[in-house]
Amino acid sequence: MNWIEALHLGSNQFTDVLDDNDFLNMESLQMIDLSSNKLQGVFPATGLLKHKSLRVLDLSSNRLTGSILLPETISAGFSLKVLMLQENKLTGTIPHTLSTLKKLQQLDLSWNRLDGMIPTSLGALSQMISMTLAKNQFTAGGIPSFLGSMPLLRKLSLQATNRNGKIPTWIGKLTDLTLLDFSKNALTGNIPAHIFTLQKLKYLIVSHNNLTGDFPTDAPGNLNLLQTRLVISTYVSRLCP
Repeated sequence: MNWIEALHLGSNQFTDVLDDNDFLNMESLQMIDLSSNKLQGVFPATGLLKHKSLRVLDLSSNRLTGSILLPETISAGFSLKVLMLQENKLTGTIPHTLSTLKKLQQLDLSWNRLDGMIPTSLGALSQMISMTLAKNQFTAGGIPSFLGSMPLLRKLSLQATNRNGKIPTWIGKLTDLTLLDFSKNALTGNIPAHIFTLQKLKYLIVSHNNLTGDFPTDAPGNLNLLQTRLVISTYVSRLCP
C-alpha cells in the first residue's frame, strides 16, 4: 500500500487500539485523518512520523492516552505542517522534540490532560499560524514570551491553562492575529491598548479573569472589534469617554 497519499477515515466508529506499525509501509503518505473515532491506546509516533512526506496528522477526538512521544530522530527535514491531537486523554508534558518540526504551522493540543511547563523551545516554530493549547493542566505561569517570536500567528488560544500575571504589551506586535483567547485564567491588570491596534483581530476573548482598569474605547485602530466582537464579560472596568 505504499502508493497511498491520503487516508480520510474520520467520523466513524473505529474502536481499535491504534498501532503505528500499520503505517510503516505507506511511504507516500501525506495526510492521515483518523479524527472523531473511538481509537484507543497511546499516541503512536514512531511509525506515523517515519515518513518525511507526511504533512497532516489528525488524531483528534479519540480516546488516546499516555504521553506525546516523538522520536528523537525527528528533524527539520520532516514536512509535517498540521498536528491535531485535541480532545483525547493525553498526559505528561509537551515534548521538546516537537520544536524540531520547523515546518509546523498548525498545532492543537487542547482538551487533554497535559501538565508541566509550556516549553520555551516551541519558540523555534517560527512558521506557526495557529496554536491551541487550551484546557490543559499546565504549571501556572505567565503568557509565554516565546510567542512573540511567532510573527505569522493568526489564532492563539491559551484558554484555561493556568496563566497568571499581566497581558504583555508585545502581543500588539503579532499583527496577523485574528483570534486571541486568554479566557478562564487568572490574568490581572488592564488590557494593553496595543491590542486594539491589531487591524486583523476579530475575536478577543479574555472573559473569566481578574482584569481591571479603564476600558480603552478611545484606543486607535480596530473599532469594529471594540463594538461588535469583544468578549470580556468579567472585565472589571469603567468605560473611558
